[in-house]
Amino acid sequence: MTDAGKAQYVIQDGIARLTYTGALSFELLVDIHSRVAADPDFYPEIPKLIDLRKVTEFHTLDEFFRVIAVTAKLHVGATKRKIATVSEDIMVEKIARLYGEAARHSGQATQVEYAFFTSIDAAEKWLKNMDKK
Repeated sequence: MTDAGKAQYVIQDGIARLTYTGALSFELLVDIHSRVAADPDFYPEIPKLIDLRKVTEFHTLDEFFRVIAVTAKLHVGATKRKIATVSEDIMVEKIARLYGEAARHSGQATQVEYAFFTSIDAAEKWLKNMDKK
């Protein structure tokens, strides 16, 4: 039985925090990224903390990669982006890395810093320290 996917976000302390649970589908990813982009506190360079620790499955890799085209449009004009992904599942991390590499090679995200963590605290610390370099 497939666990229906859910997503929520909050923009707090200058970081867009996205949390996914259950099955991760293309529709869910498009929906949450559209809601984040419509938030009055959103800007193309906003750092993102993506929590995938409670994702149980990806519907298809095809759907996952289709999201790249949608999310890249939200960040046109950004000179620099920072994305931290949190997951305890090595397969989720590998898929997230593929997403990051595809986005980097799409030409829309050439100045993106990606990092992968197993804890929220470590991801937040990395994002907050990025501006101090």
